[in-house]
Amino acid sequence: MDLPQPMTSAAPAVVAIAEDDDDFRELLCELVRAEGHRVLEFEDGFELLDYVNFTREKDVSTHVPDLVITDLRMPGANGLDVVGWGRLVGMACPIIVLTAFPGADVTQRAQFVGGVRVLAKPIEPATLINAVHSSLAGLRK
Repeated sequence: MDLPQPMTSAAPAVVAIAEDDDDFRELLCELVRAEGHRVLEFEDGFELLDYVNFTREKDVSTHVPDLVITDLRMPGANGLDVVGWGRLVGMACPIIVLTAFPGADVTQRAQFVGGVRVLAKPIEPATLINAVHSSLAGLRK
């Protein structure tokens, strides 16, 4: 596995993207790459969870993503469950959760996990890019 290098002020951010819809995941990856960031692609919550566990078990905490963008509802482990586990094991990066089913319950769970921004699908590319920029802004100081 090619591990990304930790972000410095001159380096691109490492953005993990977990989305089960292949076409939408590719679009998200293209948008983020176009902004100059490195992308880690995951087909579902299980793959993202495996990566979070890998970084923890191998003591490579410097290789955790700078930002996670995840779908809420995916086969197996959903996005908030995965980032909740990530928080428990020390993943402190900002999270963007995309969902076609926004609501008070999602917002409440996101607040509980902490550092999570919930965005409704369908999402305009500019809205996503603005969320990426604002989520990473504090990391580039």
